[in-house]
Amino acid sequence: MIKQKIHKKYLDKSLLNNLLIAKFGAGGFQVEVESEVYILAVPQELTEAEIETCRTRS
Repeated sequence: MIKQKIHKKYLDKSLLNNLLIAKFGAGGFQVEVESEVYILAVPQELTEAEIETCRTRS
């Protein structure tokens, strides 16, 4: 598993969770929260385009 850090600001957690389930399956990843960062344990890193789909517009 690869560790990937993503800043939480303007990120919708439910959209991120849905993306991770769609891409890796329900048990195929882990998410930890540390301060203002999500730390993902994933088989491969999410692309910037994928991360953008999880951003809020406000």
